[in-house]
Amino acid sequence: MFKAQKSPVSAQAPRAQLDLPGSLRKVDSSASIWSGSTGSRVSIDEQVPAVSHFVHQLENAVNIRVEDDEEPVTVPSFLLRAVQLYNERRALAYKYDGKWEEWTYGQYYQEVVHAAESFIMLGLNPHESVGIACSNSPMYFISALAAVFAGGIFVGITCTNVKNILLHMLRECKVNIMVVDSHKNINQILDIWSDLPSLKAIVNADVCANLYHTNPRIYLWRDFLKLGLELPSAKLSHRLNMLAPNRCCAVFYPFVNHDTTFLPNGVMVSHDNLTYMAQLLVRKFISEYPDLDTLNEFRLMSYLSLNSPFALILEMLVPISLGGLVSFADQNALKGTLALTLREVKPHVFCGTVFVWALLQKRLFKRIRQMSCFRGQLLLLARNKSLQSFYRRLVKSEGSSMFRPGKFVSYVTNKVKRKLGLSCCKLFLSYDGSLKVETLEFFISLGIPIIELFTSTLLSGPHSMGGYCQYQMGSVGKELNGFTSKFTEKKGKNRKMYAKGRHVCMGILHQVNLHVMDHEGYVYTGISAYKGRHDFLYTCSDLKEVLILDNGCTVAYPPIENLFKDTLPIVSHCMLVGHMRSFAAILLTLKSEVCPTTYKPTKILARSVQIWLRQRGTNATTVSEIIQKKSTSVYEAIEDAIISVNKNLKHQSAWILKWRVLPIEFSLLDGELDPITMELRRDIISKKYKDVIDGIYSS
Repeated sequence: MFKAQKSPVSAQAPRAQLDLPGSLRKVDSSASIWSGSTGSRVSIDEQVPAVSHFVHQLENAVNIRVEDDEEPVTVPSFLLRAVQLYNERRALAYKYDGKWEEWTYGQYYQEVVHAAESFIMLGLNPHESVGIACSNSPMYFISALAAVFAGGIFVGITCTNVKNILLHMLRECKVNIMVVDSHKNINQILDIWSDLPSLKAIVNADVCANLYHTNPRIYLWRDFLKLGLELPSAKLSHRLNMLAPNRCCAVFYPFVNHDTTFLPNGVMVSHDNLTYMAQLLVRKFISEYPDLDTLNEFRLMSYLSLNSPFALILEMLVPISLGGLVSFADQNALKGTLALTLREVKPHVFCGTVFVWALLQKRLFKRIRQMSCFRGQLLLLARNKSLQSFYRRLVKSEGSSMFRPGKFVSYVTNKVKRKLGLSCCKLFLSYDGSLKVETLEFFISLGIPIIELFTSTLLSGPHSMGGYCQYQMGSVGKELNGFTSKFTEKKGKNRKMYAKGRHVCMGILHQVNLHVMDHEGYVYTGISAYKGRHDFLYTCSDLKEVLILDNGCTVAYPPIENLFKDTLPIVSHCMLVGHMRSFAAILLTLKSEVCPTTYKPTKILARSVQIWLRQRGTNATTVSEIIQKKSTSVYEAIEDAIISVNKNLKHQSAWILKWRVLPIEFSLLDGELDPITMELRRDIISKKYKDVIDGIYSS
């Protein structure tokens, strides 16, 4: 597929060899640095003492629920096993200056080791972090693994334009070193560096960069790799000795909203969360496609956002387990180059979000419309036969695969898959939401049967996953081995789902007051779901997005609420009400200051709101003053915003007719915001402000 090229990174600095087994397997018994140790360990894969299943500090350890024969392992041990088995195999491929550059597993390991030594030289402390704000590339993988080898933690950082959010993430994780790949990101970090006492250096991971920065603490990638050459190997061994499978390995911030003033929560995952899930996924993939384990070279393309544990496991750790090759798409993959890279890579597994599959469907529809009449009719005939064959097998399937198209259908659909670069692909996966039945049918008709899976913010990987031998349209499959679910006692299908298993994350960073795990070890998944026939799981997350009025009109919450906040910038939250009522109304909260000790919103208006009010002749400083005096400028602005929003609604029956300003902002600690998704918890807010809502409809 690729022409082997010498890596530009590897060519810059000579590498000292490291004794692989000795550094990772032998633990110095004198290095008992964990709190409350009762003795020495014989391997870094042995757990350190812990007292809880859920923690809130980076240095804490958790109890792992080992309920099967899979022994916990650390990420360095996981990589070492691959190096010992697949040392000469290709591991990474990256298009650099129009040519594919490659790393074997041996070179991959050496890059990680020397990056880890360089991190230590730059001042990375044990149990503190390396922040990574890069697009998908070998440098991302190397930096993440090197941070762990050096006894630290890696954190995927979204460089948002909102400074207080970026500052919060870097402070909360005690980021010592930032790895970035653009000057824009460097400038964003420089703007807040003075407020980050723990930050010691920035590494520019753009291998094309040649210009040195005036700040001596900003390093080019090639110079960074040379820093650790003088470090005694004993120091790296000492850092490795500190690792344990039940200690924190990474922190993820999956919900970073560029337009919100709410600070995101960091989800901590342990070594075992990542390595166990990787091995479980490999077993699941092999059960669906047995030949996967015997391939000369497993291939996968990395393009998904690595700010979620599942994407990182799928694209970084699953290939390591199989000794496979990861090829990286460029930054414009979703803007038009995705199919081009897929045709070069020819992956064996392809995973997309709901958005990606919808985007592919849209582009394929466009291509189909451009076909000649004969080709179009031929494809239509093949698609109809493919779909009919699928439904026949779905009805009478008894454990065999439901996707066995005939020769004619295969001939036609294989041409489509070759155009997409999916001719070698055996598993098609979808996550991050439920696909529409129309989308599933469209791809099934093209010989691309999509397996849906369900994962959540507080889970390191899929809780459930479908399969080709047990397939239910619209279902996210059955729970994976060892995982269990429970539901609220509320009757019907729209019940909150809770998950338990070894994939549950080890905690939410610094959020001691957020009780997201119950006494049985179940965590809330953030969605509503139910179990259907044969215990297949079906998610119902879309049900809570619609308001139904008593006239039968359905109103979608998110578009209207987001439009209202965009129209009136002083509003922090708004919530549509009126389920089974005669008209829609809206509850509003104004932006206010947050108490620095309790983190709860106060009644004092935010500085930006006070400035906005003064510009309109109002000197109010609290929400109470505005409500009591019925501030003319504020009330007129709200009325104008409602008129503007109503103009954008298709049906007059969905118009917002009344509104109320609430005395205080919605709060995470008061239970009004979901601790996982930061979405409104509408049922709790409705109960809390029942009198206000009843007053709207009685007046």
